[in-house]
Amino acid sequence: MNRHVANILIRSKKYGKFFLGLCLIAVVGCLSLRFTMNQFGGYDLSPVIDLTWRLQCGEVPGRDFINTMPLALIVLLKILSWTNFTWISFTLLSVFVVILVYLFLASFNEIFFSNSIFYLLTIVIICIPLVFTNHIWHSILSQYLAIIFTYTLYQHYLRTANLNWTSWARLFTASALLVTAKQNIALPVMVLGIGYTIYNRERKAMTINMICLGALTGVFGFTQFLHMPLKDLLYSYSAVTGRAKISKQMIIEILAGESSRFAFILLCILLINLYIYLRNKETMKGTNYLLLTIFISSLPFFTDWDSKLNNISLPLFALALLFCPQSGTKTALNVLEWKPNYSSFHNYTLKIVVAIYVFIFLVALRGGYLRERMKGVGPFYENPSNIQIHGGFFDKLRTGLVFSGILYEIQSIKRDSPNSKLFFGPRLEFGYALTLTHSPYGMPLWWHPGSSYSVNDEGKVVSMFMENNFDILIFSRHDRTRMPSSVLRHIERNFHEINDYQFTDVYQKN
Repeated sequence: MNRHVANILIRSKKYGKFFLGLCLIAVVGCLSLRFTMNQFGGYDLSPVIDLTWRLQCGEVPGRDFINTMPLALIVLLKILSWTNFTWISFTLLSVFVVILVYLFLASFNEIFFSNSIFYLLTIVIICIPLVFTNHIWHSILSQYLAIIFTYTLYQHYLRTANLNWTSWARLFTASALLVTAKQNIALPVMVLGIGYTIYNRERKAMTINMICLGALTGVFGFTQFLHMPLKDLLYSYSAVTGRAKISKQMIIEILAGESSRFAFILLCILLINLYIYLRNKETMKGTNYLLLTIFISSLPFFTDWDSKLNNISLPLFALALLFCPQSGTKTALNVLEWKPNYSSFHNYTLKIVVAIYVFIFLVALRGGYLRERMKGVGPFYENPSNIQIHGGFFDKLRTGLVFSGILYEIQSIKRDSPNSKLFFGPRLEFGYALTLTHSPYGMPLWWHPGSSYSVNDEGKVVSMFMENNFDILIFSRHDRTRMPSSVLRHIERNFHEINDYQFTDVYQKN
């Protein structure tokens, strides 16, 4: 009878934690939706909008346009393209992804919920990029997929003797998802998982086979879903290889932005605490794997032109696993009785860890409230943003005079020249979806050599710009960011400026 009562208590406790987690994510999601109503950032969200529009028009990545976006993002946007999406859809999609990640981790049941501190820290971790950046983005999505794979494989290491079909199914699924993540996180994390398995665990052949089978299934399954040739997937990997080396400019960027600086400094403090913590406890199985994961997860810090708060999820998650050991049993009664056996020193360390995680979340919350990310990917950030858009693609967006003026002028040009072939410049790629204009064939989604297309393909990009034979070119005022000089010279020779617009630079073919 006592065991039966204990099982009932455990189930109610577990389900209570599960629904509490969903409620916390829902609250953060609502905050994110509220924050995203204010200001628009063009350099990240514009190409995502254009990519979704292209997919809705039936275009195939690689075949119809140059693509370096990871498979995971394209698949999600392909599904979104089946709807009547607007700009707010990308924040709703981000909230949905966070819920899916939480559900996958919660599928471990008692294991995941056994340590309340770890469970709560995990919710904080997966909500940091959501509340800071708001909309879906490939670096955020890649961190989530890496977390799923890391946690699944880590539990594999701890429970070699107790694996069942669900354990293998999780590992297969996690591998299939990870391979679709961004190049600088998918490959290192998977190689580490395979390498560590070879040298450090039993049943290694089965584990490696399951990882490889899952990865191959992910690659071929998702490329078939998108009708995407495999060679174009390989291009998306090779086109950005030049950014695999650590950049001095990236390091400067870490220390330049307020949120990035806070995140980096606090992460360093956590690593120092980790070193002290591990010196005062017995090394547990799987610790070395997590330490190596923390090390390789620093790669996106130095190779992504992105906020470091978007790349901090995986190292924070691995650190949480190290600081918060979980129950090694699956029985309900033992979970009820199990308590972390921390010494006073470890309790003190854990308090520091929790305080730092909470502070990083508050930094992200403040950045989301101030729309700090939008300042960095402007130039549409305006203060005050006292104009609200009514109707259309950007319905309910609060913005300023400049961006609302740009939207008005774009729609005026489309209305006055309905049959003209339009080109939208940097940060204005959303214009194709806004005006229901077919996006240009054979060109990159945005202008950033080495990121949106290979630096070796500049000649091809210039050639395709000319072959598209545009009638009207529309730029944000004085914005030609990262466009090749050959394209700019071609514009000077073959187009003349129309000086009838206040917020955009408009050129018509001679």
